[in-house]
Amino acid sequence: MHTHRSPFQTVRRALAATVVAVSLTAVGGCGALAWQKSLSASPAVVDSVAPEVPAQDEPPAPTAAPAPATAATTEPAAQKTVLTPARPSRPVEMEGDGADGALAAAQYFLDSVRFAYFVGDTSMVEAMSSESCEGCWTLIDHVSQVHGEGYFLVFDDDVPLAEPIVAAFPDAPSTWIVTSSVDVGDAYLFDAATGVDVHTEPGETGRERVLALERTAEGWVVLAYDF
Repeated sequence: MHTHRSPFQTVRRALAATVVAVSLTAVGGCGALAWQKSLSASPAVVDSVAPEVPAQDEPPAPTAAPAPATAATTEPAAQKTVLTPARPSRPVEMEGDGADGALAAAQYFLDSVRFAYFVGDTSMVEAMSSESCEGCWTLIDHVSQVHGEGYFLVFDDDVPLAEPIVAAFPDAPSTWIVTSSVDVGDAYLFDAATGVDVHTEPGETGRERVLALERTAEGWVVLAYDF
């Protein structure tokens, strides 16, 4: 295991739980409406008079029953659509030992890194990484850290800004330098147990990536990776 500085922000070991409290307050008011009848005193009547029949109060008009309350519905949050990488296929151009082979090997290496962050399998990256490639082993260690803590990473596609520059290393015809400037896509950190996106790492514009590769008897090997 190699210990190097991480190219990404350190994965949080604890996620702050967000608690949403909903408070329902019912306000009710009731009042008593008093009906009073005032009778004024009058002189007594001697003649026989039919007794006054008090007027009957009309029954109160029926009131409509209140409509049942309907629970408020909450629209589901929009789901983030991300590109899940497929296992990269080894391009036939990697069989060449010139500039085209170096460029194909560099792209295959980057695709393998992207795939490793998704599934946690670093075997393809390790197979192309020389023992002296600090950047390579930094990535390998970080993949193991992310998956060991129960997460995985998914990346948006990078957008090339210019054609990559492929040049042979002076005095070493089997070594090539591949330089490319790209807009780096966003990275999404997911909880592996729940599949929930817990963090988004914003991408960058104009990031320069440099790889040094050597064509050996076993195939292409990455000697250095500066990202």
